Amino acid sequence: MPTDVVKIRAQLKKTTAPQALRELLRRDGPGVLLHGGRATFAHLTLSQAIFFATYEYVLERSGPGAPAYAPAVAGAVAGCAEWTLCMATDSVKTRYQAGPRGASYAGVWRSVWRTEGLRGFYRGYPAAILRAVPVNASTFFIIERINAALADHLRPDRPDAPPKSRSRDA
Repeated sequence: MPTDVVKIRAQLKKTTAPQALRELLRRDGPGVLLHGGRATFAHLTLSQAIFFATYEYVLERSGPGAPAYAPAVAGAVAGCAEWTLCMATDSVKTRYQAGPRGASYAGVWRSVWRTEGLRGFYRGYPAAILRAVPVNASTFFIIERINAALADHLRPDRPDAPPKSRSRDA
């Protein structure tokens, strides 16, 4: 994604995103914003599939009488699963986007493995998990509470439900 390229370059140069964007466009042209697009697509497809499948699996296992906090638990578990299983693809994608255009994506995988081993793929893992748990727990708790409130509000058999509107053709 173009925003990833700009963010990564801004972090590397210790500058603002607008400054990084201007420098990227001046130096490399607009095509640089698509650098790593396929790597980003592959990473996001895999990570989001794992994230939402885990969330649904955990929530489904909570059962029909699950406590109100079940979505928070499912969100926290989903965030941990996503980062645990996909941090390597995110790390390589980021390094690939930070590197020069024309570099090999597979070469970045080999380089990380050769120079840093498994740890190279999981640099920053504790911080990612510490962030993922409260963010995903609170997000899904709130989303599910809002969904429940909306479903209750839109329920047609509510005593205070507005009358059904008649069509103009009737």
